[in-house]
Amino acid sequence: MTSSVPSKRTPVSLLDADVDACSGRREFLAATLLAALPLALGGTQARAGRINPAETAITLPDEIKWSDWSGGPPHSGEMATLYGGLNTPGPYLVLMRWNPGYMSAPHSYATDRLSLVLSGTWWVNSGASFDPTIPFRYPRGASCTASPAPRTTTA
Repeated sequence: MTSSVPSKRTPVSLLDADVDACSGRREFLAATLLAALPLALGGTQARAGRINPAETAITLPDEIKWSDWSGGPPHSGEMATLYGGLNTPGPYLVLMRWNPGYMSAPHSYATDRLSLVLSGTWWVNSGASFDPTIPFRYPRGASCTASPAPRTTTA
């Protein structure tokens, strides 16, 4: 049974309720920020704790140990292992620095390789045939995933 008494809530009053709710949220957020203000302005400096080397390993750029890459012609590039190793089980992280004019020979991977171009251009070719005249250009900032497939060529 429906009531014949008209509702006191009109579309305008419903909109006013939404505005009141938004206003209440804004007031709550403003009050929270104002309550935290004395803590922020209290004159105390934020201090970081000492890094625990058992939990966090940091390698600064001038501490990276580069070595000649043994997988290619002499002086073709350098590699720095930051974590794990190419020939050990589990995750690893290496930096590769190619010298101009060099490209690696066709090869395959045992696991997926995730690559990110940090600077310069990385030239990539994949598949069973190797044609160094038609590699794909990956500019700085590009990423590449190479899956375990025969004869992937990267440079």
